[in-house]
Amino acid sequence: MSAPDPRDAELFVVEGEENLLCLKQLGLPGVAVPAAADLEHLDPRRFEWIRTLFLWVGHSAESAALARVFATRAGFKVRIVRWPDNAPKSASLHSLATEQPDGFQQRVFAMVREARAFSPFPSPAGEFHTFTERLAQEAGAGWAGAGPAAGLVAIEYGARGPNFGVVSACATGTHAIGDAANAEVVREQRVA
Repeated sequence: MSAPDPRDAELFVVEGEENLLCLKQLGLPGVAVPAAADLEHLDPRRFEWIRTLFLWVGHSAESAALARVFATRAGFKVRIVRWPDNAPKSASLHSLATEQPDGFQQRVFAMVREARAFSPFPSPAGEFHTFTERLAQEAGAGWAGAGPAAGLVAIEYGARGPNFGVVSACATGTHAIGDAANAEVVREQRVA
């Protein structure tokens, strides 16, 4: 029988010794930091042979933010275990074990199964939403999301020069004629 590959190892990092004891009772390997603020002093290189690092801190905004900072330094191997939305603020493994001992193991394993790999990057859908909101703010009330259509048409037909879409509801034709006239005046001024 060969020795297990150390890269297949998993480890939990928790906030507080009492939370570590709860994990040890379940047979899960882990280490504890005194408080989430101490994650900043942990060198992620200490975990280079760990394949998956589960990070489980108390249910507070401050602890969650500190966990994300550590996860950003440690990389893709980190999975932050998230508390359910209905969990009381300041919830911890210890409080979960003492207040709801029946089903504690099932709750813990369910939360671990739901943990996803950490990424400091927003999702593509979130990025697109942010981009369109920023574009709408910069362009003003006249922008209705039709601007990219003009660019696609220009790419398809190889058009060169100024490229924009006029979006102003019932007056679009009038605005387009005015914009074309202004563009022609500017062109003539550059030539002269």
